[in-house]
Amino acid sequence: MNCRKRIQDEKRDFMSLIAYTVSLLVLALGMCFYTLPDWGMVSIGMPLAIVGLVLVLLSWVSQRRLAGKGAPNIDFRFVAKVVYSVVALLTFGGGFALITAGNFVLGLALGVIGLVLIIGIIPVTVGSKNKKS
Repeated sequence: MNCRKRIQDEKRDFMSLIAYTVSLLVLALGMCFYTLPDWGMVSIGMPLAIVGLVLVLLSWVSQRRLAGKGAPNIDFRFVAKVVYSVVALLTFGGGFALITAGNFVLGLALGVIGLVLIIGIIPVTVGSKNKKS
């Protein structure tokens, strides 16, 4: 019985991996189309990136359903974690954008700050396990 459960878990994890991989590839392709005007596909890029984001959201929902988990508890802490993660990623991406636009000093500073914020996502979302009671 334990072996059957493990095989089901492996199938579930593999299906989630495939779903996330496909959705993130669609998102990345849409972002490349949109941000590289030399390709001449700017009008296709934004809708494709939006479809990729929707697919990532659907992959997350299906992963939770396959794992037998319900909807997440949306409280202040959950919203704060999501906002922190979005701010960290936008800061890092803004640094990259400034570097590619030619403003190297400000872009590098913003990129390093964003990188520190991204590294900080791990303790913010997982939490510190070394709490003394």
